[in-house]
Parts: sequence; structure tokens; C-alpha cells
Amino acid sequence: MRLTLRFSLLILIVLAGLLPGFAQETHGAAPADTAARVPALDRYHEVISVIWHVAWPKKDTEKLAALLPGVKSGMDSVAAATLPVSLREKKALWERGVVDLRGAVKEYAEAVSVKDSTRLLKAAEVLHARYEALVRITRPR
Repeated sequence: MRLTLRFSLLILIVLAGLLPGFAQETHGAAPADTAARVPALDRYHEVISVIWHVAWPKKDTEKLAALLPGVKSGMDSVAAATLPVSLREKKALWERGVVDLRGAVKEYAEAVSVKDSTRLLKAAEVLHARYEALVRITRPR
């Protein structure tokens, strides 16, 4: 009887040590689900940064035009991105922001196609503002 009691006690101690890890694995959210970040938006910053911090201040419309493929592909990636679970209550706001960003990309592309420098600089400014608006949805100040 003493051996069975000791064995049962040992089993309980082992199980008690395993339960916290098991509960965390099965019920805890994955880091990607809890992080208030959209990887496609973070990657899009690479293009937006060059536009806003390099080309736009120098009024380098040739560089702005050369960045158009990245502007378009980044927009497509952002539009296809899904929000993490932690941002689900902001889905409608995000979707409106994506529509606004898409409009800014369209204007940017049109300005490039007609080679209108003034219009392109303004479009770059609006594109940056729309991008920042999406960033603020995911990471408020």
C-alpha cells in the first residue's frame, strides 16, 4: 500500500510539472497572432522610406518614377495582408485605409505616366500620408 501511495504521489508531481507547459501550448496565442504588426506593411516601409527620406526632399522625380514597381507591388502585398487577431476590431478602419492607399498609388502611377513632376511630388506626399495612416492603425502613438 505504501508503494502504491508513493507511486501515485510521484505521478501527480510529474503531471503537475507538465500541465503548465501543456496549457501554454494548447491555449496560448501564437506570437504572430498577438503582435499588432502587419509584416507586409513593415516591408512596404522600405519603399516608402526611400520615397519620403531620399527622393521627395531632393525633388528627384526620376527616382520617384523608378520606384513605381515597388510602390505597386508593396501595395498589392499590403492589400492582400490579413490583420492579426489582436487587431480584428480595427478591420473596417484598416480596409478603408487600404482603399485610400490604393487611390494614392493610382494617382502616383498616373503622375509617373504623364511625367508631371509637380503632380508626382504631391502624389508621393499623399502616398506617404496614407501609408502612415495605416501604420497608426496598427501602432497608435
